[in-house]
Amino acid sequence: MTSGGLIELNSPSEYATAIQENEKFFIGSDRLNTTTGAQVEYSTVQNWFGIRHDFKAGLSGAVYPIHEFFTFAVTNPALSDSTTPGGDPRYLPYDITKGGQPFLVDQSRTADRYAGYLQDEFTVDRWLFDIGLRYDQFNLLIKETGFSPRIAVAYKASDRLVFRASYNRIIMQAPLENILVSSSEQARVLTGAQQGNVPTVVQSEREHAAELGATYKLNSYFDFDLTGYGKLIDNFLVNAELGNSGIIFPINLKNGFVAGGEALVRLNDWNRFSGNLSVSTCVSRGETPSDGSSPIAAGLIFGEEGQNYSHPFAGETTFPTEHDQLLTVVLNLTYTSPSGFFAGLNGRFDSGLPFDLVGPDGRGVDAAQAKVLLEQRGYTDGVINLLSLSSDQPGSPDKSVAPHTVFDAVVGYNFAGVLRLPVTLSASILNVFNTPFLYRFESTFGGTHFGYPRMMNVKLAVNY
Repeated sequence: MTSGGLIELNSPSEYATAIQENEKFFIGSDRLNTTTGAQVEYSTVQNWFGIRHDFKAGLSGAVYPIHEFFTFAVTNPALSDSTTPGGDPRYLPYDITKGGQPFLVDQSRTADRYAGYLQDEFTVDRWLFDIGLRYDQFNLLIKETGFSPRIAVAYKASDRLVFRASYNRIIMQAPLENILVSSSEQARVLTGAQQGNVPTVVQSEREHAAELGATYKLNSYFDFDLTGYGKLIDNFLVNAELGNSGIIFPINLKNGFVAGGEALVRLNDWNRFSGNLSVSTCVSRGETPSDGSSPIAAGLIFGEEGQNYSHPFAGETTFPTEHDQLLTVVLNLTYTSPSGFFAGLNGRFDSGLPFDLVGPDGRGVDAAQAKVLLEQRGYTDGVINLLSLSSDQPGSPDKSVAPHTVFDAVVGYNFAGVLRLPVTLSASILNVFNTPFLYRFESTFGGTHFGYPRMMNVKLAVNY
């Protein structure tokens, strides 16, 4: 990654060029991750104790040298000025408009990971069992190991109704992107006194995940599926961002949970109509420790996300993470004619993903204050009106993207059936009603994402 073709600043003239060409930050980085590994699996079908067993066992291992070079410099003096909205004095040593020097990390490390697993699937009368055990070992900045038992059970109550349940212990290695940078001594200096005694070495996430569900087939046209799930998570992996640069650093929250579910209705070729309707919810929350300590177990306490995760609103025992969304509704409906004509309609409603917004004093702001604050940051009414700026509790920083509904449509004709031509012609309209909306606002996964405007696409495909 370069800024204006420069990957590093080494001279006064390059400093001047960086200030002239970059609105907020100069950023340069170079990252190499080469993985070499192997996996072997053995599978067999055996008749043990008079029951058919589908058994698998496997081993895998990999070695991956990692090299990370990362540098940044502040090119806007307001960013290091604590008296301006969003200013952070910790940027001052790296503000090259005020005589600072670029932040720089250049590190290499060779890591390895190994895993082994056993899995057995068998049926007893109306019961289906899938049982497994997995072992993982990760060795990068620290050595981590763990066993993961897993079990899934399904019961066929009738030809139309099936119940299912599962439990999984999941150990998920921390993302490797920028992990050497975020764990470096330079990064600890960057975060300053706010880091305190919180370690910077991020560890793997460990989950207890359970799911309950059922499928019911009403007839040859309609079937229904209902699923509920929950996860209890230690070392909950979230992310913090360097300003709005797109440079992401991993963080472990001490504890958190995810809970949700989905109700799904499927339509199967009824009078040439097919489709589905899904209604789902996902509650994704970090937990505030009862002893008053920071919710962060490891990682850089930096940027708005680091500040908000480490200083949750005092009136809440839990706080939303980026994937918390109370309601999503998705509709897909298609019609296919024997002549080759087809048409489709897709619709989606999202209640809005969350974000935090605090004032210069570090406290949450009400809707009127939020509007003023966002205007000071340069956002126009056209963007602000796409946000829900009210909070459930006074002083809470919790905000969200405004609810929005979008429809797409397509019509087309497949010439193969009538004219024997391997050609399909289609025309689609995305966002039929030209609804303005945001996917995310100031997200660590790439900043603010605007929804697409109304667009038309005409496609001619030759089918081989």
